[in-house]
Amino acid sequence: MPLGLAVTRLGAGPWAAATGDALYAVMAVLLARLLLPGRSWRVHTTLGLAWCWLVELAQLTGVPAAIGEAVPPARLVLGTTFTASDLAAYTVGALGCAAIIVLASRCWSSVRTAWIARRTGVEDQP
Repeated sequence: MPLGLAVTRLGAGPWAAATGDALYAVMAVLLARLLLPGRSWRVHTTLGLAWCWLVELAQLTGVPAAIGEAVPPARLVLGTTFTASDLAAYTVGALGCAAIIVLASRCWSSVRTAWIARRTGVEDQP
């Protein structure tokens, strides 16, 4: 979250906004992963992306803007203005995070398997 805030506050232009939105989606996916550790990466990605899209679409109602006026820190979570391009940035961020989770999981699995094989003396035979 601090990285996303820094990008949007210190950066300029549409790339900074898109990067901040993508990082918001990464945060949502990782939060789903933290809260539901036994679920698959697909569930985490779906929930994180659904949250992002729900928040963005809620901005069409004006409710998040009203909440943001009453409680200014809520703007960081709920936003204030609907922008259709944010939906694409959220999707890129969530899917990118999912790809990293899958790759990291596969790498960890092979490292773990090799470590166990070495500890138990069972090596792969050619």
